Amino acid sequence: MLRATLCALLVVAATPLGAQEQKQPQTDVALALVLAVDASGSVSDDRFELQKQGYAAAFRHRQVLNSIRSLATQSIAVTMMQWTGPEPARLRPSA
Repeated sequence: MLRATLCALLVVAATPLGAQEQKQPQTDVALALVLAVDASGSVSDDRFELQKQGYAAAFRHRQVLNSIRSLATQSIAVTMMQWTGPEPARLRPSA
């Protein structure tokens, strides 16, 4: 059940919120990555902070940056979504 819920959340997170609402020009990217992060009560504040710091460090790592630069578009799109419990998720587009 949890796996199906997570898969559904990933599909929703990867779905555009309405192409007519997009004001910014589209940019081609080689990879669209969704980071789904558990921020529920089963994860301590320290562990959650460690996860966030780990993601930030990974995107600063030389090998990751070189890999991104080696792509045809030299760019990727990243979305991080967090969930905290069984309540319905609300998605807010990033600026």
